[in-house]
Amino acid sequence: MRKIDELHTDDPTRRHPGHKVYPYLLRAMAIERPNQVWTVDITCIPMNRGFMYLVAVMGWYSWITMAGFVVKINFLRRDCNFIPI
Repeated sequence: MRKIDELHTDDPTRRHPGHKVYPYLLRAMAIERPNQVWTVDITCIPMNRGFMYLVAVMGWYSWITMAGFVVKINFLRRDCNFIPI
C-alpha cells in the first residue's frame, strides 16, 4: 500500500500546461438588475449508504436563493429522492 504523500505529488494550485484556461467574463460587468447573473452551488455530503447533494441557485443582484433542493442518492436501494427546500 502506498503512502498518502506519494499519491498527492501535484500542487493543486498550479495550472496544468495542457488544460485550457477560460476567461472570467464577469470581471468588468456591472450587475444592475435582477435575473442578469445567476450562480449554482452544489455540495456533496457523504452518508452511510450513499450521498446527499445540496443544490442552491442564487441571483447575484440580491444574493437571494431562488431555488434549492436536496438530492438523496441511496446506492444500496438504487434510488434517488429530490427534496425541495
